Amino acid sequence: MDWMSFLRVTVALALVGCGSRTGLVAPPPPPDAGVDAPGDPDTFPCRWAYGGPTTLATSPRRPAGVRIAVEELTGAALVGADVDGARRLYSSEGADVLTLPSPASLVGGRALFLHLGADCAATSISLSGETSPVTLFPRARECLAGRGDRARFPIAIASAGRNELATVSRDLSSVARLGDVTVTPGELLDLALHVDDVYLLSRGGEVLFRAPTGDTRELAAPPAVAIAPDPLNGGVVALTGSEPPTLWVGRRGDARELVAIPPSFPAVETNETEALMLGRDGRIFVALLTGAPLRELEPLPEVAMGARLLDGRVGLVDGGSAGGVAYLVALPSGAEELRWRRLTCN
Repeated sequence: MDWMSFLRVTVALALVGCGSRTGLVAPPPPPDAGVDAPGDPDTFPCRWAYGGPTTLATSPRRPAGVRIAVEELTGAALVGADVDGARRLYSSEGADVLTLPSPASLVGGRALFLHLGADCAATSISLSGETSPVTLFPRARECLAGRGDRARFPIAIASAGRNELATVSRDLSSVARLGDVTVTPGELLDLALHVDDVYLLSRGGEVLFRAPTGDTRELAAPPAVAIAPDPLNGGVVALTGSEPPTLWVGRRGDARELVAIPPSFPAVETNETEALMLGRDGRIFVALLTGAPLRELEPLPEVAMGARLLDGRVGLVDGGSAGGVAYLVALPSGAEELRWRRLTCN
């Protein structure tokens, strides 16, 4: 399928309330579960389902730094991975879109994607597959973009001895500076935005909260390996690097443990009410942000048939449920393939 044909493929965009739990397995709630019980009318959990597999690369040299960006309007996805020393970008239909230097960030925008280098060199990738340079911060020397909401995403910027935070609209038409911050983009793994509160994940695993007033403080939570916005509670979701991992939710300076997670790859994605993680055994774990018991989606079909999962992550559009899972799998034949499967919220 060519690139133009891929652009006509859409992924289900809407998060809808689902009373059924088909495909998800959960332990029964404790007697005192109260409002955290599954099925609470305010949670609207998805009934997730896998789409068919798409092979993006066959027998690649082991990819690293797998990233996923999902475009808001169509649900089109780009999957990025470092293969053979370069950042290869693939459409979710298997077309090798282009090769660019390894970025600091890959962002799904509105009718476009943004490829952002650590040196702030930015490339806009349109839905027709065309690329063009973008200047967001002319004097910036270092940048890192994170995850936000349907309207905008955050960027950490370093320029001329000053470290700042800003937000950028999804169509790249407007930039709003939020003010100074105490850390450089190079000291961060990720950042997440809720309204004007920004949460920063340092390379040491600390989760920092930066208030609109400019105050920055650390959340009282164990070291994390991944964060994502928490629209339901108005804060951040953090996945710890402990064994087994735990999922925490934090708001401003406060944090609490939400649920323990079986061994998983170091990435977490959120929609309006749930957090999703890819387990090392091929299951996708789904945690309601209300704190209800953990659910799970059955293992990826390849894993259920004897393949070995090597790496992967879930990717969703910021603030929504369109997306899928990109994963590297070793097949019984001995071949290694980088694959994509759509996830549909019914």
